[in-house]
Amino acid sequence: MESKVETPRLRRGGRPKGLPRTGGRKKGTPNHLTSSVKQALFDSFSTLGGKRWLVRLGKEDPRTFAMLLGRIIPTEIGGTLGLTHENALAELERAAKGGG
Repeated sequence: MESKVETPRLRRGGRPKGLPRTGGRKKGTPNHLTSSVKQALFDSFSTLGGKRWLVRLGKEDPRTFAMLLGRIIPTEIGGTLGLTHENALAELERAAKGGG
């Protein structure tokens, strides 16, 4: 009868548990491609007309404008607003009627 000797399995990462990480990108280091693309977008925004271009976009293509707006508004807001669904609807209706 054969005796099977189990050998310790290596973890997928290749680094045994407990050894410190060495090399790689430091935490918080910005991605250079992302920062380059952001800079190019800011430059093209200025070339297109900046705020005036955004206003024109909002009037001519409100769907795209709303999509851009949705990208920059935070998805989570900390704290409470103190509004119920009913109160919010009432406020919207009052504003739509011109009650400010």
